[in-house]
Amino acid sequence: MKGVNKTNNINSKTIGHAREAADNKGIVNATEATKNKTAVVKSNKIEYKNQTKSSGVTSSSKRKLDNFVNQALDAHNRFRQLHEVTPLVLDSQLSTQAQEYADRLAKKGLLEHDKKMDDGENLAMKCIGPQENDPTGAFFTTLWYQEVCNPGYDFTKPKFSESTGHFTQLAWKNTDKLGIGRAFKNEGGIKCEYVVARYRPAGNFLNEFNENVWQGSYDKSICDNIVGSKKHFTPRYTKHKSRAAKFKGLVL
Repeated sequence: MKGVNKTNNINSKTIGHAREAADNKGIVNATEATKNKTAVVKSNKIEYKNQTKSSGVTSSSKRKLDNFVNQALDAHNRFRQLHEVTPLVLDSQLSTQAQEYADRLAKKGLLEHDKKMDDGENLAMKCIGPQENDPTGAFFTTLWYQEVCNPGYDFTKPKFSESTGHFTQLAWKNTDKLGIGRAFKNEGGIKCEYVVARYRPAGNFLNEFNENVWQGSYDKSICDNIVGSKKHFTPRYTKHKSRAAKFKGLVL
């Protein structure tokens, strides 16, 4: 996550990654791309409508990205519903910016937060072998959310923690817009997926956790149904200065 308001916000950022893909069945249903339809951005998600012959055909890669974005949006809102806060709306500007930054990260082959913008930000990266399927938008959203389970967030003492900052940004009540981007980098037969989530307004403000991070209907039994909540490692944020240090400890 990333906060950038110097007056009151925690200027802290965290990098997340997965050790292995989780089965997200039951978390969200991905939008199915249908033949001879084109994607359009609606108020809260990317949907499809019938197109004319002159408008062209949406590319396979674009449809896959749209499905990924919808999966991430749906998973965010299912988790936010548990905490009784309003659903996020997909914002086209935020998604464009998130996609541009994901492309930059993939080109560099590393994770680092964007210091030149004022939105909240969650990052994640996952590398897979040639026989594995690309992780879904729900997978990465679950990776961020599962911090509420492991190491766990104490709702009786609401405050910022480096180990739960992804979760608190995802569930932040005052945030109402979401943007998602993803990009790939292939090296030596290994494909790595870089994911950027942008949030507006940003969360994780000092002295505002009590008003913005609600327990709602969440209880620890929910963690038993979150696949991978005890299997994945999300490193805590540290301010590294070198590229090598950024990858130290990561299982790629």
